[in-house]
Amino acid sequence: MIYLLVSDRQWCLPGSIVVTATNFCPLNPALPSEKGGWCNPPLRHFDLSQPAFLRITQYKAEIVPVAYRRVPCVRRGGIRFQMNGHPYFNLVLITNVGGAGDVHVVAIKGSRLEWQQMKQNWG
Repeated sequence: MIYLLVSDRQWCLPGSIVVTATNFCPLNPALPSEKGGWCNPPLRHFDLSQPAFLRITQYKAEIVPVAYRRVPCVRRGGIRFQMNGHPYFNLVLITNVGGAGDVHVVAIKGSRLEWQQMKQNWG
């Protein structure tokens, strides 16, 4: 979990938010960091949903600098799995795990197959 606070007072609204952050922000080597390559090193980029964004800044602000720090995860209940996909692949979203690095390996087993380690595709 990440605690965010807008650090540019021009656009700032009172308050702060706590968000769950992932590291899924694809690099764009075709663009320089200051001209659209928001996920390119050395930048740190949080892409917030509009409702979360509007809790800390004005809509017209577009891109704003924020101060952030890691805070303990709050979870209720046990680990959660959400399954989705397509006839050609399955997606499994694992949430409510409590902290970074808590899930090390996920494997799946079919009725006529051996255990297969799953691959992480984001987060």
